[in-house]
Amino acid sequence: MLKLAEINNKKEMENFLKDFPLGVRVLCYIEAYGFNCGFLNVWVGYSDKEITSVFCDFEGSATLCASEKADFEELSCFLSGDGFSSLCADTETFRLLSIRPHDTKQMFEYLPNSFISFESAGNTESLREVYTLISKEIPGSFSNDESSYLHFLSDFTFRQRRGLARLKSVTNNNQLVACAMTAAESSYSALISGVASNSDMRGKGLGKSVVLTLAEELKNEGKTVFVIALNKSAEAFYQKNGFKKSICIGYLNK
Repeated sequence: MLKLAEINNKKEMENFLKDFPLGVRVLCYIEAYGFNCGFLNVWVGYSDKEITSVFCDFEGSATLCASEKADFEELSCFLSGDGFSSLCADTETFRLLSIRPHDTKQMFEYLPNSFISFESAGNTESLREVYTLISKEIPGSFSNDESSYLHFLSDFTFRQRRGLARLKSVTNNNQLVACAMTAAESSYSALISGVASNSDMRGKGLGKSVVLTLAEELKNEGKTVFVIALNKSAEAFYQKNGFKKSICIGYLNK
């Protein structure tokens, strides 16, 4: 049975979601914005009074975490009627829903490796520069229009003030040349995103520096650290630098 989540469900939901790599996205939204605030809606599925699924819709971008005990027939009916524009879930969940995702990406988990060496990256306050670098170097990541930037700025700084977002950067001659940030953080885990380096300065280890600086910082706080590789080149990069394959993620656009 699916029902809207309530504040008294929070601890039970945390215990359920911390076992799912994608759970960090849901936990981050809940910790930042609370429950069911208009642009964020969270639904919980139960079986015999036990949580078996959590569906989170943040401004039309939905995330689904479901165990094998979930009622996938009910979930399928629910998804066919909900007004989300995109859905993210692991590919096993899509299989159990009998839905074919439009795209898949490999998620990796960071494992500290004492043999990896890197120069520590710093912090940057210029989110405009970060946004510009990511939109330039990662096709399809960010839109170039001002309203999209302002939306990014509002969400990131809101979560940043609550300790649920951070970024690292490398500069050269006062110019931003590489960056990485957390797309989501919770008390248990973090999802690294926005890993970009200036195409004119690739091959210098800048991307490695920002990713490992951020991953090490998060790991030292006791968090499980994940990243989603956007292509085969990124997969090879993460495997070479202390990450292991976790789960395959599917994406569905409505």
